[in-house]
Order: sequence, then structure tokens, then C-alpha cells
Amino acid sequence: MTTRAEPRTTRVAVQCHDGDARLTCHAGTFSARATSASGRLVSAVLVATEASLLGGDDLALEITVGAGCTVALTDVAAMVAYDGRGLGASWRVSIDLAAGACLDWRCEPLVVTDGAHVVRSLEARLAGDARLVVDETVVLGRTGQAGGQLECSTEVWRDGRPVLIEQVTYAGHAEVAASQRFVRGPSRCVRTRLDTGTGGTAVVEASRAAAEAGSAGSGLDAGDAVVLRLAAGGTVTRWLTQPA
Repeated sequence: MTTRAEPRTTRVAVQCHDGDARLTCHAGTFSARATSASGRLVSAVLVATEASLLGGDDLALEITVGAGCTVALTDVAAMVAYDGRGLGASWRVSIDLAAGACLDWRCEPLVVTDGAHVVRSLEARLAGDARLVVDETVVLGRTGQAGGQLECSTEVWRDGRPVLIEQVTYAGHAEVAASQRFVRGPSRCVRTRLDTGTGGTAVVEASRAAAEAGSAGSGLDAGDAVVLRLAAGGTVTRWLTQPA
């Protein structure tokens, strides 16, 4: 895959000062804005400041959450990967959680249109009892499309030991579609929820309830969930769905 743009990095940090959590953001292609704060809890939204993902884009997001802080992060809008006309796009996320920290990130769908080729990577480093929850959805193609190709790489580490190492490719075009029956069957939408467990239980449970309530009007048909229990603790839950 070929990209041409210089990396554009958004840096988000939440740290506690005198018992209160504060968010700072060095905006790139995205900007994080706090919507509410109470003690060590910050609720924030991630807002795109320009169009993405275009052919040649190389986007990066770095999130750091300090000890004892909890962040409930929500995307404002779906991300659409457009036909790159021979150029791929890269979307890299790096997360660092200190001991006692919790990040609950509810993502809007990533729509991979015909002709798009995206490499998406997520690497998270957790300390002690930190908790990470990421709820994301991949949609292959818009209405009437088969969809492009998305290569997903996820690595989660706790105190230097692996929690989850996963690589999966979602593709809709004819050249590889046959192999996709082992990954997604006929489904064009794949929702994945990673939860490493431990801290931040009350906030995470509340966010999960809100997410499940919102899915009724999300435009996706509910599918059967497959739950994978991780040896290091936590779960990966995956739903295979179709656009409504």
C-alpha cells in the first residue's frame, strides 16, 4: 500500500490535578473536546477537523490517560474511507493508560467504500489495573457497493505482557471476497467490542447501557454475538450484521 501525505498526529491527554481530571489536546486531523467533567471523570467527543480518509492520508491519534482518571470518549460522526485511486490510507491509534486509569471509547462506524484500501492499527499499553474498552464498527461499502479493503491490527499489552494480538482483513472486492466467508460470512458490517476488564466498572457499565440502547436506532440489524474470553482477562465480543 502506498501513501503520500506526511503523518498528521492528534494528541489527547487527560491528567488529574488536585483531584480533578483535565483534558488537553494538540489538534491534528481530529480535535477532542470535553463535554463534561466531574472529579476524575471526563466525558469528551472526538471531532474531525477536515475530510478523511482520503487516498494518501496518514492519520495518527495518541491518547494518554493518567493514573486514576476515567475518560468516556465518543466519536461525533462516522469516518468514511474514500476511493484512493491507487493510493492507500493509514489510520494509527496509540493508547497509554496509567495504573487505575480507564478509557471507554465508543466509535462511530468506519465505512470502507469501493476502491479504498486502509491500514488501521491500534496499540495500547496498560499499566496495573487500567481498563480499556473500545467499541467499533466496520461497514464494507455504501449502499449498492461491495466495499474496499481494511487491514486491522490490534495489540494490547499490560505491564509488558500481551493481552490481545490480532490481525484481520475485511475486504469486499471480488479478488478476495471468497476468503471472507471465514471472517464475516455474507455480512457487510462487523461490530467489535474489546473490554480488558478491571477498573472503571460503573462508568463502563453506564456507557455500555447507553451504547446498547442507541443501537436500536443505529440503522444496523442486530446479529448474534460471539464472545471470546481472553486468557489475560477481558473479552472481545463481535457481532456480524447487515445495514438496515
